[in-house]
Amino acid sequence: MSATNDDVVMEGSHDNADETPEPQTIANNTMTPEQIHQIKKASKEKDKQIASLKLQLRNSRNNVEHQIKEHREATHAHFQSVKEELDDEIENLMAENELLSRLLEDKREDFNDKHEKLLLVSRAHARCVGTRYQLVQACDMQEETISRQSNQLMQRRLECEAKDRRILQLTAEIEELVSHANEEKFEEAHEK
Repeated sequence: MSATNDDVVMEGSHDNADETPEPQTIANNTMTPEQIHQIKKASKEKDKQIASLKLQLRNSRNNVEHQIKEHREATHAHFQSVKEELDDEIENLMAENELLSRLLEDKREDFNDKHEKLLLVSRAHARCVGTRYQLVQACDMQEETISRQSNQLMQRRLECEAKDRRILQLTAEIEELVSHANEEKFEEAHEK
């Protein structure tokens, strides 16, 4: 577009000196056909410029709206993807937490079972120790009893041996007396 067209004012507030060979007064509304033609031409050019600007504005607006829509959709898709990833991660963490809870519960139950068994073994060991102590005491008492009875039996054996010797002695004395008595009877019988 030429500079002449850009300088033309649509309202006709002033005239261009190069395009108005004869000065006219605007107050009388008297304009030459050339001036009217130039104004119409300038007006058409301005209309074209306005239409072009409106088209550019509409295209720009459409582009911006399209970009906004694409950005919104991309942002929504991104957030949706992030949300799905977070949901999956949360679900995995919850599953892992549940698994760890089960393992912990199993370990706790296993520990309780082992602790209970350990208590039973400890109590059994204590009973065994107590029983062993009682058996040791009983064995000691039995050993003392056996020793005492052995001493008593030894004493009785000695007494029996003494009695046997006494019996043998008395038997010998009796045999000797019987022998003397028989000899005396034999002598008396020969004397008669």
